[in-house]
Parts: sequence; C-alpha cells; structure tokens
Amino acid sequence: MKKRILAGILLVSSVQFAAAMETIGTITATVGDEAQQWKILGSDGNDAMAKAYKIGPVTSLEIHGGGQGQLVIEAIFAGSLSPDSRPQEVTVVLFPKGEGFMGARWTSEGAGSDPQVTFDALEVGDESGRAEGSFAARLCRAQGFGDADTADCRDISGRFATRLAVEK
Repeated sequence: MKKRILAGILLVSSVQFAAAMETIGTITATVGDEAQQWKILGSDGNDAMAKAYKIGPVTSLEIHGGGQGQLVIEAIFAGSLSPDSRPQEVTVVLFPKGEGFMGARWTSEGAGSDPQVTFDALEVGDESGRAEGSFAARLCRAQGFGDADTADCRDISGRFATRLAVEK
C-alpha cells in the first residue's frame, strides 16, 4: 500500500504543473491543533487529483490535496462504488511542505488505530463523479519508506468535497 500511495503522489505532483488545472475540490482539517486546507486540482479528462478506479475485484478512491504539503486519503471498496458503499480499508498520509517524498511523512499505516471515512455524498458515473464527507485518523511520523514511529503521533480530522475522475 505504501509504495502505491507514494507512486501516486509522484504522479499527482507532475499533474499539478499542467497548465489547464483548476480547483475541483478542497480538504480542510485540523492536524493536532492547527487548521489546514489543501486544494484538489483537476482538468477535463482523467487528469485529476481525485479519482475512482477499478483494480480487479475492488475499487480504489484516491483524494490528493496539495498546498500545505500533500494530504492523501485512500479508500478501498469491495466491488463497485455506490452511494451506500462502505470502505474495506482506509489510509491517510500527510507529506509536510518542504519535506519531499523521501523525507518525513505522517501515516495512518501502523499507527495503531483504523482511520475512518464517512461519505455524505458519493456519486460515480461513467467518467466523473463527486465525493463529499469527513475523515479522522491517527498519524505517526515515518521517514521515507520506513515504518511509523508510534511514539511520535498526532490526530487529524476534517472534511473533503470534490469532483472525481472515474477510470474504468
């Protein structure tokens, strides 16, 4: 999972610099006791930092926010997405601004508690959709591809609202 999220971040970083990008959503959250906000960028077609796509028998929903570093929320669902879908697995990763992707990150993987995502709206069409909801996680500091340090953790909770690109 870690390598897939990190690879997705690198891909999304290159997408951010495309000239035709617009804000398609936002993530707002409190990290520890600090309020933060990230923009979700996208353009026509599949160039979006919020995507839903099938991987064999499961569907992955990835929401990448940028601005104050990068924040990634990934939810894995059994089967296809529908308004009443519940994720089977959730991962939240925060890459602080200025750290780079091999530097420090804060991750829910190995943090000792399961992150939560609740959808107020989840609409998925043939090529686009929309997701709105809230999330909460315990994030622990990790370096590069290393494991989380459970002695250095912080809580994050917030909301997201975004359009989605849908890949079949």
